[in-house]
Amino acid sequence: MEIETDSAQVQFPPPLALLAFNLLGVFLHYVVYPLPFLSEGLHLLRWILGGAVFISCVVLVVFLKKGFDRVGTNIKPWQATHKIITSGVYAYSRNPIYVCFIVSGFALAVIFNTLWIPLLMLGFIYLIRTQVIAKEEAYLEKKFGAEYLNYKSRVRRWL
Repeated sequence: MEIETDSAQVQFPPPLALLAFNLLGVFLHYVVYPLPFLSEGLHLLRWILGGAVFISCVVLVVFLKKGFDRVGTNIKPWQATHKIITSGVYAYSRNPIYVCFIVSGFALAVIFNTLWIPLLMLGFIYLIRTQVIAKEEAYLEKKFGAEYLNYKSRVRRWL
């Protein structure tokens, strides 16, 4: 991963951090100490509902990635941003991809019936907020000035 000078200078891929937190949660649940929160009798329902939410998150992230490609800007926060996307989902959330990441983690918690993942998601949210979003926002303010500040004043960070 080569970090471009004209970028938010994020030092790691957020999807890999998400994967690491989720895998750690599953590991802790199955290898160290289980923390179930739903009845085992709901096994099929957990997989159907959790799976539907998880797949919806993946589909939305793929759709949003195509939007980045369509307008000719980078989705990777260690590469230069050429344009701010403010329409579609971005009219309601400045960080819909990170929202999807978080929701997908909770969906996996339902599927695997473990409280470890939601507990670890608190750490993931802190990491994303301080090491990714804060850097992205500072970069976008510096690069796009009033255009980004106006967008930021109209649209919430999460939802």
